[in-house]
Amino acid sequence: MTNASPTPFSLTVLQTKGAIRIERKCGATLTIGSASTCDVVLADPDVAAHHATIKWNDGRYVLVREENPLLVNGLRTRVHSLAPHDLIVIGKNALAFQAETTNPSPRLTEPLDRLRTFMLAILGGDTAEALSKRLLEDALALTSAQRGTLVGFEQDGQPYCLFSCAVDVADDEALYSRTLIERCRTTLQAVVVYPHEAHSTAGAPSLAGIGARAAIPITDGTRLWGVLYLAAKTERALDSGAIELMSLYATQAVSFLRAEKRAEGLEAKLCDLGQSEDDTSSLIGASPPILALRKSVRRLAPSDVSILIRGETGTGKELVARELHRQSPRSEGPFVAVNCGAIASELFASELFGHVKGAFTQAARNRQGYIMAADGGTLFFDEIGDMPIPQQVALLRVLQERIVVPVGAETGAPVNVRILAASNLDFEEGVRTGRFRQDLYFRLAGVTLELPPLRSRGGDVLLLAHRFLDAATRAEKKVGLSFSEGALSAMTRAAWAGNVRQLEAVVHRAVLLAEDKVITQVDLGLDDGHAPDGPVVQPLIVARDVYLKRYVQDAVARFDGNRTAAADALLVSVRTVFKYLEEV
Repeated sequence: MTNASPTPFSLTVLQTKGAIRIERKCGATLTIGSASTCDVVLADPDVAAHHATIKWNDGRYVLVREENPLLVNGLRTRVHSLAPHDLIVIGKNALAFQAETTNPSPRLTEPLDRLRTFMLAILGGDTAEALSKRLLEDALALTSAQRGTLVGFEQDGQPYCLFSCAVDVADDEALYSRTLIERCRTTLQAVVVYPHEAHSTAGAPSLAGIGARAAIPITDGTRLWGVLYLAAKTERALDSGAIELMSLYATQAVSFLRAEKRAEGLEAKLCDLGQSEDDTSSLIGASPPILALRKSVRRLAPSDVSILIRGETGTGKELVARELHRQSPRSEGPFVAVNCGAIASELFASELFGHVKGAFTQAARNRQGYIMAADGGTLFFDEIGDMPIPQQVALLRVLQERIVVPVGAETGAPVNVRILAASNLDFEEGVRTGRFRQDLYFRLAGVTLELPPLRSRGGDVLLLAHRFLDAATRAEKKVGLSFSEGALSAMTRAAWAGNVRQLEAVVHRAVLLAEDKVITQVDLGLDDGHAPDGPVVQPLIVARDVYLKRYVQDAVARFDGNRTAAADALLVSVRTVFKYLEEV
């Protein structure tokens, strides 16, 4: 039966130049377009004269596209039954639909300028990282929540942190509650838990205590693409108005999270072929251990959680730390590396915390320590197991209070820094013997990353060897060097006790000492008297690069050395041709 009495509704219109207006309507039909005869006029060249119509049909309002495309909640549609908080995008305009009968919270109208900026950022093609950061910053600002986390899902359904930001929360506070995330995934509805609801927090320690928690689904109606998780100290911060507003944001997050998922799938396929979509990553390799490590780095980089990096000497612990910093929201800030094994014990306090003039005999002026030097960025402690116990106590206090007191000073200064640490120390043994404080170990090891030794990385040995060969030949101004079959076979058999660092040193030395264009196992210092059984099977990316180098070189030769003509024929840029010729 058709309802003959249309109910009032409002359209909050966000326009390109920042104008905001609210159209309150109540009628059987409402037209939207650029023509002056329309009920809602949008002055935008991308808007058709009669772009869309909202009609009252069978007890609800239905949006019908008349001409050019439009989006509802991030998805293209022709006919859509409107629900409260649906966001309609037409051209460079957004229209938020709200049924007047629901008595919306005033909070829904206050942040429209933020919502407009967020929507235009999506339409402008901002990166998923930038959009996620903007979404979480808006969420914390508009709801007064203390932590916001975008949660994604692995192929096996396990949740993981895509991005996270926090204000005034402890480092060890959980990024999200798995219990709440599971409820949200099961129901595809927003789930909110307040501490007084004992039945909701039973069996879920992460939901207990003071404050409120909310999990808001990011869904296209059928598939869950992620969850917006919010944690607040007060129940009022996550009231019904706040949840409605964040649900509106979540509808827009579908588009870029879906694109991010497609990009992850593409990267996985590329990795299967022995290459990576992210050519800027310093973590080189295509073996399962290194792919798992890169995935962990990508997941952990957006968070501020402390990370302990463990592995044998030469596995690249500082390299991983720098990659975590590069991919983090702190990438524009400083990265400060401290080698704890290279600082004299009597200088530790001054080096870490700084000192004021006159604090001791040699203190002729004020000095900023490593910790304050890393303010706004990342502080990396290498070989932290060598830090003296007194400085471990002082560092623990800094991590807890986020205040640095220089040596000789009476007051301290606040510091905002992310802590990464690395060591090959057996911390469990170090704690048992009193060499390392247990409370500091727990504080540092918010997450532990175990780096794989080179001997467990299969074909990565040859992939890295060729990368090091290219770098060394450029540095030493030698061209045309390659590995013999015996050298390749010897490198695959070697134990590499010094891991990647040893491999790099061995290859560089061979480039310096090699008398011929072909580097042998003798040049590498790996001659064990074992002759190769046959041609060594190299990683696909290595074979591909070798072929491309030869092909580009032959193409340039066909054009008598004219690289521009060769680039035109190859349908690539001259820069690409130069790249391959430099590596030949």
